[in-house]
Amino acid sequence: MKEKNTIWDINTNKEIDTPELINKFFEEIELLFKKHNISISHEDYHGGFILESYSEKNIEWLKEASTRIKVKKVSDI
Repeated sequence: MKEKNTIWDINTNKEIDTPELINKFFEEIELLFKKHNISISHEDYHGGFILESYSEKNIEWLKEASTRIKVKKVSDI
């Protein structure tokens, strides 16, 4: 399980605090997984994804994603 709320930012090539936008995205995905009792898991053989029964470990795996999203800071607006 991830200990801190960070994500790898491909744009800066650094670990950053996870933007609220991404946190909200993960929260909604988790609700959807639970609602349908389905989660997304990685499939290594061909690089695709597998749909499995709901699993906390799959949510944690998903949260280990990197981001390419450029989130504007308040000072940039």
